[in-house]
Amino acid sequence: MVTVEMVAKMAGVSRGTVDRVLHHRGEVKSETAERVRQAMRELDFQPNTLGRAFSIAKKRNRIGIFLSAREPDFQEQIKQGIEDGVAYAQQHGIEAVIEVVSPDDELLYLQKIDEMIASEGQGIVLRGIESKAFDERLQILKNQGIPVFTYNQDVRPALRNCYVGIDSCRAGKCAALLMRQISPPDGYVLIAPQHKDSEKRIEGFLEQWGLAPKASSGYRIIYGEGYHDVAYARTRMS
Repeated sequence: MVTVEMVAKMAGVSRGTVDRVLHHRGEVKSETAERVRQAMRELDFQPNTLGRAFSIAKKRNRIGIFLSAREPDFQEQIKQGIEDGVAYAQQHGIEAVIEVVSPDDELLYLQKIDEMIASEGQGIVLRGIESKAFDERLQILKNQGIPVFTYNQDVRPALRNCYVGIDSCRAGKCAALLMRQISPPDGYVLIAPQHKDSEKRIEGFLEQWGLAPKASSGYRIIYGEGYHDVAYARTRMS
């Protein structure tokens, strides 16, 4: 485990200087502060830590993270990011419980949320779904003061604390602009939808595509079931 002393030794400064840079306290020359930050990066220093862990160890800190069982190739990247985040959270005395569940299985999704509520979790991270019952569960979490963070597919802003994802409509417009630059004058475009955010991307794409000069009105919609190789094969066959 990398310590403050190790950072101080590499940067050639005192432990107190590292502490001031770490917590933005007092005055430190810019070149000295950068030397300390460089040492932190090289040592992969995780600012914890022990003191904070002791201060929160007296209470239970538990969050639930729902990992979608849909779109395997994409979700693998999400999983890697979550695992990195969990490792960091554990250093701060936070227990993270990962549930792999498909948002297509609404009943199971709701069951897992109920279990999280019953276990007195302090927060939940999940992918939004369109469901009245789902919204009701989020309202319960809000009423209990439990933070809700959504990713990839959002919910009504009043039901969550934060959304991590893209503006799907603008993403679709951006894709259309890029596609227009490389596409031939005649032909058609293949679009792969699945969930609500995909529909928003399609709407943005088609809106921008229609605004482009000499735009083609023909398009086909296909779905690769979340697998890149399937999407590629179906595109080739089309």
